[in-house]
Formats: sequence, structure tokens, C-alpha cells
Amino acid sequence: MYHYRLHEIGGREKTMEKILKIALVSVFVFYMSANAEAGTRLYSPNVEKGELGLEWIGDWDFDDTDSKDNNYGQKFMVGWGLTDYIKIEGGVRVKKTATDGDMHYDSFILELVWQLTEPGEHWVDVGFLFEYYDFMLNNDTTKQRKAEIKALIEENQLVNNVTNIANLAIEREFGDNSDKSAEFAYSWLTKYRYGSHFEPGFEAHGNIGKFSKSKSLDNQEHYFGPVAYGEIPVASPTDLPAAIAWKLGYLKGLTSASIDNKFVWELEYEIYF
Repeated sequence: MYHYRLHEIGGREKTMEKILKIALVSVFVFYMSANAEAGTRLYSPNVEKGELGLEWIGDWDFDDTDSKDNNYGQKFMVGWGLTDYIKIEGGVRVKKTATDGDMHYDSFILELVWQLTEPGEHWVDVGFLFEYYDFMLNNDTTKQRKAEIKALIEENQLVNNVTNIANLAIEREFGDNSDKSAEFAYSWLTKYRYGSHFEPGFEAHGNIGKFSKSKSLDNQEHYFGPVAYGEIPVASPTDLPAAIAWKLGYLKGLTSASIDNKFVWELEYEIYF
């Protein structure tokens, strides 16, 4: 998810670690039995060679409009730090909407993160994400494939213990019946490093719409809300260092086109080879 160097922890941090482990297990059990939609994820441009990550990502929508209420989806991803500059990920997305009733397969996903700068060498770290969605197996004839490129920007030098991350995306659908016009989307994160176990902050996400047909502000989707991140060192099947990284957040829709309320989470098991 985000990279922290594992370090020795004292008695107080060990107590916090136990509390957070219990909380994470509770959240996991609750959400697996509840309704939830995957989507609002931020990416750091920095890659750590030899990191294997198993991720569970999701969000859950609540809205006054029946067709947008209680929609959810989840991503299950596997990522690998292939080199000092390249990370690859693959996985599947499942979803449920108010109109189709049951959870079902949505798409297959491939991602590649390309780190362009050495972390800390400049006042910002820069990279790119290339993402590909394949919807062919879910019988959705309106969109068969989607490609996305994101500029990844991270800054953590202006204010002590504060990290800012921006993702700027252009995405386009492909297929016989899809709308081939490109769209622009953005994501922003500001968080304060209270400790590796707990980093509170806020996020903003939005989709401006298609380049070929601009939308008024109220017809665009924009979200804002509080989030918290953290990482807990854990035991691994081998003597290799490992950790559980987590994120929990609430996003409020800011326009008529946005979902009223959105709960988001990420849970990742990381092991370093």
C-alpha cells in the first residue's frame, strides 16, 4: 500500500499493535458479511523491490436514490516489486448493485507502477501507473475493456511528518459499443504520520467527465472526507519481515451526481523478500 521501514517497537506501541490487530480482524469480519464498491484508491510512486502484497480493497455506497444505494464492490489483488523501479499487480473485481441483486464477477485487472525518481532526491517523487480492466467475461457489451494512465506525485518534505499524494488520471473505454471518449479523474491525499501504526488525514476524489462532452460542476462526481492509514509489523511464515497495512475512510459526495456517502477500506498483507 504505502512503504514504511519496519522498526523496533516499545511497550506502548506493542499494546497499540494488539488493539489495532483486534480492530482490523473485527472490521474484516464485519465487511465480509456486509455490503461494500471498490474504487477510491491512491497510489504512491515509490516502489520497493521484493515486496509481495496481498490486497483487499473496497467501498460501500449509501444514497437516498434507490438505484445508487447499497452498491458495493471489492478488489482482490496480488502485487510484486519486480525491480527498484517497477511494480506489477493483478487481480479481480467483484461487485453488487441495487439493480442486479447478487455479488458477481466484474473484471480482471492488470497494473504496472513505474517509479521515475529516487525517493527524497527531489522535493517531489514522481511515477506513473498503467492500468487495464477486461470486462469480457461478465457479458457486459457496453464496455469490454478500459485502459488508464495515472501520474503519481508524492511530497513529504515541506512539513515534518506530513505526506501529500496526488494521482491524475486519464481513462478510456474500448469495445464495439463503448463510448471511446477519454475521461479525466483525480485523487488527493494529505496525512500526518503520528506513527507507523496510525496516520490520520483526508482524501479528495473526483471525475471531471469526458473530454468530448464537458459537464457542469453539479453533474460531475466529487468526494471529500477523513481517512486513516497504518502499518503493523507481524510474524511471517519465514523469518522475512512482514506487515499488515490498512486504510479506513469516509467520503462525502459534494455534488448531485455523486454518491451521498461512501465508506472505503484497504487491507494488505506485505512480506519483504
